[in-house]
Amino acid sequence: MRVVKYCGTTDIAVHEITGVNTLKEIHHACGGHWGGKTVNEAFYRFLIDVFGENVVDKIKQEKPSAYFKLLHNFEETKKCFDEEKLKDGEGTSKVIIPIEWIEYFEKSNIVALKDSVKKSNFKGRVKIVSDKMRIKNNLFRTFFDYAIENIIAELNQLVQKEELRDVKTLLVVGGHSESPVLINALYENLPNFDIVVPKQPSLAILRGAVLYGFEPETITSRVMQYTYGIAMQRPFIPGVDPYSKRNSLVNGLVDNVFDKHTERGQTVKAGEFLKEHEYVPARQEQMAVRFKFYATQNKNPKYVTDEGCSCIGTLYFELSGGMKSNKEMKLKINPSGTQIVAVVTEKDNGHETEGFFCLLD
Repeated sequence: MRVVKYCGTTDIAVHEITGVNTLKEIHHACGGHWGGKTVNEAFYRFLIDVFGENVVDKIKQEKPSAYFKLLHNFEETKKCFDEEKLKDGEGTSKVIIPIEWIEYFEKSNIVALKDSVKKSNFKGRVKIVSDKMRIKNNLFRTFFDYAIENIIAELNQLVQKEELRDVKTLLVVGGHSESPVLINALYENLPNFDIVVPKQPSLAILRGAVLYGFEPETITSRVMQYTYGIAMQRPFIPGVDPYSKRNSLVNGLVDNVFDKHTERGQTVKAGEFLKEHEYVPARQEQMAVRFKFYATQNKNPKYVTDEGCSCIGTLYFELSGGMKSNKEMKLKINPSGTQIVAVVTEKDNGHETEGFFCLLD
């Protein structure tokens, strides 16, 4: 199992080693907004409580260098913070405050920052000494709570799945994986796993991307994270379509039907094209067609207008036959890589046209 800690998100992928330098995905990618950025967001809310929202906004607009300098200083302290510091009940962590923050606060409030903090809800937990903010370690630890609680909950949910019962190794990479607090939480909550953190975990993602670019065949199969399909029209089907659809027929057909090509959780081999679907243009005289592709986490959507369905792109294909030729066509897709490849085959003459769009955008 690989856990990637980006700045803003945590992405989890589960792979099985199938041979020398080859892997297959055994669970679709998952995760959430639980990266290192959420720790910074907790600190940002803390700054608003200490300095006031007006001061924070003013510094952000008028003194951006001072604003980002404080966030950088916090980042440095965050990387060094570990659970050992909590053993000292009176211990603190130091964050250096750029002088502009103190000046802006005292200009807006006509009171010294250190005196204001002493009278605030942070009395006894935060202390201002010259240009240093000393934060009690038990308070500093709360900045990590949201991210760690959600990461652990997601991992615990995953390891309980039957298909993942043999997973015993956790590879942790990305910037957030440099946090001793996170790694310690993983050891405490997943004691039966071998937890591997490579040297320079932030660079591990870049190195992996470069290697994959040269050897994409490393991943032999993927598990679909989304259900993919095409928007189409078809005749009304009693018992399948609600009767309300009868009142909005287009050319006598039900519009915006989700024609499913792949299903969330389906395993697709690398390079494999899936089963062809047949289509006919809405009008005989058409010399080109547009296919609108949709994605959803719902396994069995009925219409592209269902909640959670998103249009991810439109492919345009010109038809080679004449105006009176047979316009029936077949469409097959290959969603196993970093792009969806679609091939349209005209039944009248066997002419094939290929199109694709990238899934990395």
